[in-house]
Amino acid sequence: SKAPNCFMIYRQNYVRELQNQKLSYAMTDISGFISDSWKNESPSVVEFYKNLAQEANKQHKEKY
Repeated sequence: SKAPNCFMIYRQNYVRELQNQKLSYAMTDISGFISDSWKNESPSVVEFYKNLAQEANKQHKEKY
């Protein structure tokens, strides 16, 4: 296994937020929407998720 990249973390959080709002969609239905949303995020949001991915990678390396 490997640590998730910044987009995968973003995707997980996006799906979790939909679930918190009691919205349920098939992944095939929302994959494109999440991808488009990621492409339109501000640089600061992308940087935030890049930092999360770096931290996840660091923890993964320590664990494995």
